[in-house]
Amino acid sequence: MKKLKSYFVAFLLSGLIITLTLFLLKKINVPEGVYQFALIAVSALSGLIIYKKTKTVDRISDD
Repeated sequence: MKKLKSYFVAFLLSGLIITLTLFLLKKINVPEGVYQFALIAVSALSGLIIYKKTKTVDRISDD
C-alpha cells in the first residue's frame, strides 16, 4: 500500500508542476518556441521526480 501511495504522490506532484508551469508561461505570453522547450524540460523533470520517488520506494520494499 505504501508503494501505491508513493506512486500516486509522485504522479500528482509531477502533474501539478507541469500544469502550473504551463499556466504561468501562457499567462506571461512567451513565444511558441520557448513554450515548447519548457514543455519538454518540465516533462523531463516530472519524469525524473517520478523515477526518483518510485525507485526509493522499491529500494525500501526490497529490504
